[in-house]
Amino acid sequence: DLVLAAAQLVKIFPGIRFVMIGDGEDRSVLERLLKRLGLRSNFILPGWKPQPEVYLPVFDAVVVPSRWEALPYVLLDAMAAGCAVVATTVGGMTDAIKDDISGLLVEPRSPTALAGALNRMLSDPLFARRLGTNARDWVTNNYPLAGMLQRIEKLYLNGMTQA
Repeated sequence: DLVLAAAQLVKIFPGIRFVMIGDGEDRSVLERLLKRLGLRSNFILPGWKPQPEVYLPVFDAVVVPSRWEALPYVLLDAMAAGCAVVATTVGGMTDAIKDDISGLLVEPRSPTALAGALNRMLSDPLFARRLGTNARDWVTNNYPLAGMLQRIEKLYLNGMTQA
């Protein structure tokens, strides 16, 4: 979906670059699609990186175009870094992002909506910065590290006593 959105965005922002950190079994499919659409030069594919969150502050936006997801750490990491985020309306992402306040939400499997949201952010850097600031504030207030670790530990301990 991101690649198809990119095909629309390069018409507006010819020099746009996308960085896809990570790797998986579909990488060759992705590379073939990029080549077929003439987008290979617009994508940087560094593969798996330890601590990918260190790269987040340099991105104009972070995109989580999942078709299914619970609450991905990458979303919380991006929000904590103050990044403008575009994500799909699946799983816990709708709990973490308040649309048009701390990020933008789009329907899954909609490259056109994804492109529209990214176009809006890239065309209005002040808007994107405000989304990122609001996202960072929300994560700081709702997911401080110590509290998260305590909740996870409690969840595991409760699960073990019920087993």
